[in-house]
Amino acid sequence: MRWLTWLALASMAVTGRAAGQDRDVSIEWGVKIPLRDGVRLNATIYRPRDATGPLPVVFTLTPYIGDTYHPFAMAMAKDGYAFAAVDVRGRGNSEGTFEPS
Repeated sequence: MRWLTWLALASMAVTGRAAGQDRDVSIEWGVKIPLRDGVRLNATIYRPRDATGPLPVVFTLTPYIGDTYHPFAMAMAKDGYAFAAVDVRGRGNSEGTFEPS
């Protein structure tokens, strides 16, 4: 999974923006969300580029590859929503230990 993050960052460096991103959507990669126990979850945040105030948010917490949400997240951002694709503990680039229940 870390090589996917590296690949995305390399793409951003070459093109100046994330692959698959258009001018209407802002994508923030590698946003860290701190938890009470010190573990930090990894998130990718999509939002309309011209948004200036609070937005409704679609929040996803997933043990699967967050890239699968990209088309849906782009559509949500284009429709005026923020979209947060968050890796659960121990999956993707999130810290901690994955313990499925």
